Amino acid sequence: MSTIVICRVISSSLQRSLTNGQTIKTRRRLSSKVLIDKSIEKQVYSHCDAQTRAAPSIGYYTDSLSNSTKKRSRLYTKATASAMSRQQLSEAFVADAETIQCNAQAVHSQEISGFYRQTPHLVGKVKPALHLETGIVRQWELTPLGEAHQQFPQTGLEITVMSYNVLAQQLVYDNSYLYSHCLPELLEWEYRKRNLLSEIAAASPSVLCMQEIQHDHFTDFWNPQMTKLGYSGVYKRRTGGKCDGCATFVKMDIFEIVDSCTIEFYRPAVHPLSKDNVAVILLLKPRAGPPDTRLCIANTHLLFSPSRGDVKLAQVNLLLAEIDRLAFRSPARLRHESYHPVILCGDFNSVPHSDLYDFASSGNLAYVGLNCSTISGQKQGFSRQLTSPLLPDCVGVSEQCQFMEVCKQRQHQTRLSAPGESECADAESGENTADAAARKQTPLLYTLDSGSLSHNLNLNSVYRHFRLNGKPEVTTFHTKASCTVDYIFYNVAEKRQQRVDKYGRRRSFSVSEGSLRLLARMVLPSSDELDQLGKLPNECLSSDHVSLMAKFLLER
Repeated sequence: MSTIVICRVISSSLQRSLTNGQTIKTRRRLSSKVLIDKSIEKQVYSHCDAQTRAAPSIGYYTDSLSNSTKKRSRLYTKATASAMSRQQLSEAFVADAETIQCNAQAVHSQEISGFYRQTPHLVGKVKPALHLETGIVRQWELTPLGEAHQQFPQTGLEITVMSYNVLAQQLVYDNSYLYSHCLPELLEWEYRKRNLLSEIAAASPSVLCMQEIQHDHFTDFWNPQMTKLGYSGVYKRRTGGKCDGCATFVKMDIFEIVDSCTIEFYRPAVHPLSKDNVAVILLLKPRAGPPDTRLCIANTHLLFSPSRGDVKLAQVNLLLAEIDRLAFRSPARLRHESYHPVILCGDFNSVPHSDLYDFASSGNLAYVGLNCSTISGQKQGFSRQLTSPLLPDCVGVSEQCQFMEVCKQRQHQTRLSAPGESECADAESGENTADAAARKQTPLLYTLDSGSLSHNLNLNSVYRHFRLNGKPEVTTFHTKASCTVDYIFYNVAEKRQQRVDKYGRRRSFSVSEGSLRLLARMVLPSSDELDQLGKLPNECLSSDHVSLMAKFLLER
């Protein structure tokens, strides 16, 4: 299978070249739309039907408009890098502009994407997913386990998880100044939706976590199209009448949804929870394997405002409490064994190694005195400092990112399950009966105003946030930003600190994985690479974010 190379929309010189056989010099930035007349359109179609396929080196993207049907179609043609004529056309792919009819089988047999082309069912193959004229290549980067798994497959369920902020159409209109670099027609929903869907269909993830799904587009487009591809989805719209929300889709031939939870972060009269962001959490059961195997998938989009780090921290506090509740399995001697495998995806609007990121990845954060403007790392400057407690008692969430009532129930169940052990422990410690009774009546289950946050999920980032050449990875790139704000975290058995910066913050960990093991990650581009392609969105990429993808092995 050859790599598809996609150029930007080429100018009207293509029409003349198709008829006169003139040489076309490829250019990196070409913006004029092409309208091919009916006669040339017929010649292209007839020639494509007659010709056999040849290995292409350059793909030209054109728009054609049929005067009889008034329907747009996309025409991908392949030719040499130096010349293009009717006789040299070797292949064309046509996608209907109104509806994209595809299914899982078609995706695997003919993987055509507006962003990348890959074979997701071949785990571990370091295969280019997209090779643009600009030189950008996205490929699977194997972990050591992934390399070993490629040679000697291990038992377990291979799954692919994709996280993607697809840019709600209403937000395109509301924030048009961010996309002044882009031609208006490339920002139209009719254009964008086809690129986005073809990218997702080609990737064919087992689980898809999407952010900024416009509520009417979920009903009219995303849910019907994903259903055709064999997915089932759960959607949560942002509160306060906002236009978009989060959606999580699951391949129904791989997983069954056994439990779900949608979160509204907004709480009346609670200052750190005064915004309308949401989250979706699913508890999944593999259709093949032991009946007690579960996988918890969380998907969120935190507040953007760079100066409101207190809000983002409070939202993460509440989110982790819900994950703790849904993913908890049973008390165990080892902490990680108390939870089902967890994958946390989303747009966190926080940069790597910020206070918010470090809290998610390390599990601890002393928050008292932190500057609200710098917690997410997006902004420098002074603003209000955090004080204790972060959340009032009425929210019911502790500084350990657990619901207080849930903690009490677990403690009670633990005592009921092993009453003899508790009595033996009291006798061995020499503690008198009165002291033991007092301790049992007032156990230290959680804290509310110690000034420090913690959680027990042992989350680790799939990505390292820097390329091998030292360039930072980028997940969003538009007029006002070029940075990483999107993440895929997963829980591990153990994390050992390896390096600490001059501020005492953990910067790297040695990880021991549990029953969820990372096989590969889809390489993220650097800002230099995206700059060659152009700011997002553009002709090839129809969101202002790029997708994140990871392959895991879920042990059964």
